Amino acid sequence: MQGSPDLTAEDLLGDVDPTQAFKYGPEDYRAFTPGKLLKGNRGIVFFDELNRVPEKLQNALLQVLEERIATIGPYDVDYPANFMMVATMNPREHAGVEELSDVLMDRFDVVKMTYPESQEKERDVLVRYGAKFDEVKVPDEILSAIVTLVRSTREEPWSKELDQGASVRAGLALYEKVQTLALLKGRSEASTADIKLMAASSLATRVKPSPESKYYDDTFGLVDELVEDVLKG
Repeated sequence: MQGSPDLTAEDLLGDVDPTQAFKYGPEDYRAFTPGKLLKGNRGIVFFDELNRVPEKLQNALLQVLEERIATIGPYDVDYPANFMMVATMNPREHAGVEELSDVLMDRFDVVKMTYPESQEKERDVLVRYGAKFDEVKVPDEILSAIVTLVRSTREEPWSKELDQGASVRAGLALYEKVQTLALLKGRSEASTADIKLMAASSLATRVKPSPESKYYDDTFGLVDELVEDVLKG
């Protein structure tokens, strides 16, 4: 399930179908349309970005997890909650994030995930999960340059200019774009020039300059300066 502010209790838990309720009665099981949560019974429920859903929906989820009862309209419905839930949450400083209640958090164990610890691990992610073109080779030095550029947004001195550095997803985008550009230009090998041309489109939407930065209103300018500083020559 994808957490979002417009997700409703009916989406999550289910609802009574008025047409079927008139036909069979509102308490007949045939009048009930199951929600997404019920589909995970006796299985695993994955809830992406749990802390983007509103407090009302958090309370509905808590009721199911704790009491195995769901309030649907005027009815309290027995709700089988025999599943394991795995959820992700965004950092609190991100936009659109709701505060999760202590009682809901008490039902979860928390694992903090961060960026890859080393350049080698980040390189492995690009090679393993990035799209590849058989016609284009990405030399080791170009792969290293992509990783260095992306990681520099999360390391000093450039991290001082940014409230949010570029994620590994930015590296994947840049890795795929340099191959595409080389292919379009009829070359069999990606180059540093390809990185410079594609860096702005891959990084500018994924970094956030800090209010104190001189680049606060000029993200593309920041990326241009970053590229010149990191990829000298």
